[in-house]
Amino acid sequence: MKMRLLTAAFALAGLLGSAQAFAQNAYITNSGSNTVSVINTGNNTVIATIPVESFPLGVAVNPISGRVYIGNSNSGTVSVIDTATNEVSATITVGTQPDLLFVLSSSTRGAFAALVITAAYGMFPPGSC
Repeated sequence: MKMRLLTAAFALAGLLGSAQAFAQNAYITNSGSNTVSVINTGNNTVIATIPVESFPLGVAVNPISGRVYIGNSNSGTVSVIDTATNEVSATITVGTQPDLLFVLSSSTRGAFAALVITAAYGMFPPGSC
């Protein structure tokens, strides 16, 4: 019984002690201002505001490359954000309303990632979401 309590105490201390070290960032689109806010989820503060193209909506994260992809609906582009610098490293022209973005990835040997971009216009009937 004492061993279980000791193990549980160490596990809890490890989680609490490492929470700050493993804090992640959230990338939130601001469609009205054509920016992306970077929020430190460890302390819930905005640590950066990144200008992007017109009417950003979709967000996808590539865990392999450390890039965040932002679908800019009105400009038909995708902004690529480097998470190390929190700056736009590229802008890709893709076509009409790139609102839904997905990263398909595999962390097995020979890491692979693919960005899937779809236009959401007319995809869901009113009231279905």
